[in-house]
Amino acid sequence: MIAQFQRQGLPSRLTLWAFVLYLVSYCLPAAVISGDLAFGFEAALLSFAGVIAEEPGSYRFNACLLGALANVLMVGGCVSYSVGCVCYSVRRCSKTWRRSFRVASRLTGLAAICALGAAVILENGQKSFEPRIGYYVWLASMILISFGCWRRATTVECEPGAAPNGDPTPPAMDP
Repeated sequence: MIAQFQRQGLPSRLTLWAFVLYLVSYCLPAAVISGDLAFGFEAALLSFAGVIAEEPGSYRFNACLLGALANVLMVGGCVSYSVGCVCYSVRRCSKTWRRSFRVASRLTGLAAICALGAAVILENGQKSFEPRIGYYVWLASMILISFGCWRRATTVECEPGAAPNGDPTPPAMDP
């Protein structure tokens, strides 16, 4: 299966490395918030806690909501990408895997937009917010996975000789 994906080229490697970047971003310093350095996993936990603890409508609540939504959408995009990979390996010419890659591309693209929105809200509302390298790695991983999934959905072709409906044997021709 991996060899078949590797024949298709760049997107598979790109999404793999982007996912590794996403995981690494949780171990890097993500931001300085009110004078305290927060690593990526701490910033993620703070965003989920802020959705629960902050008053709805405040800039902190909005930033926390966008940060939490970015993480949820990113995980949803990775799950959708995984479903696409499994569907491709089981049924060589199914519409499901292509649809899964498109959904993954859209979810991770929305995650990147939410991540940018959270930073803009925090930057404008709080003078003591300073993004660090972990934030930029986190954002870049979302953009790269979105591009890789989009590329995978538009470039992967059916196996030669496979029927377009996903049936492994092409229909018999009448003489």
